[in-house]
Amino acid sequence: MYPHRCIAIVPFIVLAIALSNATAASADDLITLAKSGVDEEVVNAYIENSPTPFILTSEDIVTLKDLGVPSKTIIEALKHNQPNDSTWKSDSATNPESAATPPGPAAVSPITAPPPEEQNISFFYSALYPYGSWIYLDGNWCWQPNATVIDDDWAPYCNRGHWVLTDYGWTWASNYTWGWAPFHYGRWFRRETYGWLWQPDNEWGPAWVVWRTGPDYCGWAPIPPRGRFEPRQGFYFGATLVSGDAELGLSFNDFSFVPMEHFYDRHPSAHIVPPFHAEDIYKRTVFERRSFSVVNNHLVNEGVPVQAVEKGTKTRITPVVLTEERPRPGEPIHNSTVSENKMTMYKPSISTAAPQTPPAIKERFTRGGAGFGQIITPQTNPQSWQSLQNGRQNAVERAAKNQSAVAQVAQTEKNRINLEAQKETNQSKQAVLKGEEAVQALKAQKAQQHVQRAQTWTPPKEIIVPKVMQPARQAAPTRPENKPSVARAPENKQPATIAPVNRPTEQFHAQVRELNTEARTEQQHRETIESTVRTQAQSQWTKQQQQQPRGETQQQKKGQGQGK
Repeated sequence: MYPHRCIAIVPFIVLAIALSNATAASADDLITLAKSGVDEEVVNAYIENSPTPFILTSEDIVTLKDLGVPSKTIIEALKHNQPNDSTWKSDSATNPESAATPPGPAAVSPITAPPPEEQNISFFYSALYPYGSWIYLDGNWCWQPNATVIDDDWAPYCNRGHWVLTDYGWTWASNYTWGWAPFHYGRWFRRETYGWLWQPDNEWGPAWVVWRTGPDYCGWAPIPPRGRFEPRQGFYFGATLVSGDAELGLSFNDFSFVPMEHFYDRHPSAHIVPPFHAEDIYKRTVFERRSFSVVNNHLVNEGVPVQAVEKGTKTRITPVVLTEERPRPGEPIHNSTVSENKMTMYKPSISTAAPQTPPAIKERFTRGGAGFGQIITPQTNPQSWQSLQNGRQNAVERAAKNQSAVAQVAQTEKNRINLEAQKETNQSKQAVLKGEEAVQALKAQKAQQHVQRAQTWTPPKEIIVPKVMQPARQAAPTRPENKPSVARAPENKQPATIAPVNRPTEQFHAQVRELNTEARTEQQHRETIESTVRTQAQSQWTKQQQQQPRGETQQQKKGQGQGK
């Protein structure tokens, strides 16, 4: 998606405040809305419509991120209807170096490790259901993450993660709590009516991708379901040994390309080449046919040559040791963590058995038997369902109205710039104006896409959402972190007020720091897209102008010759 709103930096420390005659907006409603098949602009409109603030815990933030809600949107929820006090300042706003500060402890998932006898394909069905949808396609159950619904530009091995060099080669470190599964097992593929889908499998790998490299850029693309690697031979597609990614059914649209200097960044998605520029980069790179190998009986993803990355980044890169997180049955699963010399990841041995199908798993959610997800329907939650339905409908209508206005403003600005370019006689200035005109055209196009999605949205009949982990409680009875509670009314029966909230925990601070960093990443990506559009438009217009005078001159000479 192409956002059109300014990013406001959320404060590093949230004030403990007392609100009178008001109640906090439900974080659960915001989470349920995010799972309702709406895009980010509808979520933004829902937040804007709320008359009261959203009091989010660090656990709420993790859940919203797991559902694909952009960081800037979560920031807007945190800031919504809060006091505009001078102490609302971000640590990263005054200290830019803090943007590089690693996050705190690993986020805890509501998904818990199963007993050994349940470590099979059905575990994927139940663990991922709250974060997406299972679709039966071509005889296989495939998973669509909710993130692809909120952001149709989402791609695997791209958002909320980065590359780490381990003793298994280039390994994808995902910031999603569910990232241990679809980025290290199974295969991703794209289908036009769905977007990106994941087909599960039981073999673990550091990252199931193929690579293209060049002097200045490198790129990667998920290996499709029929693709596999055979040691000492190479890649196969079905029964055919392939020599290029085209034979795997891949094209430039499937690759994520970044400048070599940014490949090893903690947030490489900020520098992903826009799709309309990817074809040019694709032609300037070559397929790494033997990017996988087997060392000490385990698969190594060699991918981009380390020397090329070190040259591009001007950084010495030393592999870290990949260690396995081994939670006992019933203990929560953490997302991957990276330290100076170690990467820790949950990588269970999965059998090929699938004793339960996704429909059977959904019945468990319906009965309330699943410990990390719950199903919400008009029958199970009639009052909250109706309230949420009204809020969603209002948000959808407001999003369509807002984006229609954005499209109109962008179109008006495009027309104005076009007229100015026609009057301009300086070719260099004309080229600059043509670049700005192209940027406004892109904004209008993206806004219209938001309008269309809002207008065609239909409410779901049921929603499966993840259960939010409860924050640790202190010994004395107290409220959960950052959650308000209604104070007891005094003897004179005055209206109840919301008592001051507890001081946020370090985990909350870490999540806010990470949100600020990711929001800047999102902003950088938007700027990358605009810069590319602007540069390409200027280049194309200049080329046309350089060709035009030559044609006119030849015609003039021809006319002069005929006159003679």
